[in-house]
Amino acid sequence: MKGFKNDNQHKRFGIAKLIALSLTTGLLVTGCMITEDSNSPNTQTPTPTTTLPDAHNVKAAQCGPFTPEKAEVMCTMQYDPVCVKHKAPDGQISYKTAGNACTACTTPTAISHTPGECGTGLPTH
Repeated sequence: MKGFKNDNQHKRFGIAKLIALSLTTGLLVTGCMITEDSNSPNTQTPTPTTTLPDAHNVKAAQCGPFTPEKAEVMCTMQYDPVCVKHKAPDGQISYKTAGNACTACTTPTAISHTPGECGTGLPTH
């Protein structure tokens, strides 16, 4: 079995393992920071209330009012597309596909979303 050439090399290897373990633990803890409190309203989970055109009667989840905290939400990168309905300041409605429901409501113009990619024929500007 090959060993370390000297004691310093062994110490550096141990420190590198400790740093890697600390970083991994920190990232895991940070990812679990958002918890659901059963006594407070959940502002991150939209509630279904309306139906988008051509959505085959699928209920749209409402984004609610935009807050600075929504812009700072960290979302996973899994691809589970949703069609997001946007309302521009001039009142113009458009639709754009987002990667998942978490990222759907992180922009000020988003008002609701439905499961799946946006279909053809919907305004996208």
